[in-house]
Amino acid sequence: MDGESALTLPPGVWLDTVDSTMDEAKRRLAQGAFEGTGFVVADHQTAGRGTRGRVWVSPAEGLFLSLVLQATVDDPLALTSAYTQAAGVACVEALQLATGVQPVLKPINDVMLHTPQGVKKLGGILVEADVKAGQFQWVITGVGLNWRHPDFEVPDGNTPVGLESVLSPAAFARLNKDTVIETLIAKLCFWQSLVKAGQLGQVERAYAQRLMPKS
Repeated sequence: MDGESALTLPPGVWLDTVDSTMDEAKRRLAQGAFEGTGFVVADHQTAGRGTRGRVWVSPAEGLFLSLVLQATVDDPLALTSAYTQAAGVACVEALQLATGVQPVLKPINDVMLHTPQGVKKLGGILVEADVKAGQFQWVITGVGLNWRHPDFEVPDGNTPVGLESVLSPAAFARLNKDTVIETLIAKLCFWQSLVKAGQLGQVERAYAQRLMPKS
């Protein structure tokens, strides 16, 4: 792992099944389980959700994680987009580093892969925030990635693809999910810390460089 992401991971919890890592993160945050940052990881969600209240299909043996970042920053509406962009950059870099695949981003929160059959959806990002008196109290970033061959359709029309579908059987067998998760958390912490520090230009440039070309 490179220097920028070689961070000590925040406290977190690893679960087999949960209704939603976002909701579990909120519950634990309310209980005082996280100070500053924390995360929840699960292999399966029974009630995952995407943007605009859409159902997020969360089959067993997937990769679902939510990162909590407690912050007090100005202009929360604008920064919701910045945190989403930062998470997109983190997903691309973590997947490149830990799996060797080369994802691209589809505005604003889809993680895509070029395949011989066309561009398909590997995963997505959801950012939710609690705002009081015009300022963030916390930000929760949810990431869902398809690990196995997907046997489902998604409501937004993007054809899904899993890491198992694009890696050779030998490469997929060698893949360590914990390493992928740890790399992703470290990258999320790094890129979202830049948003918290007000370095929005760096985040915007990195996001633009990783966008899929317009057709």
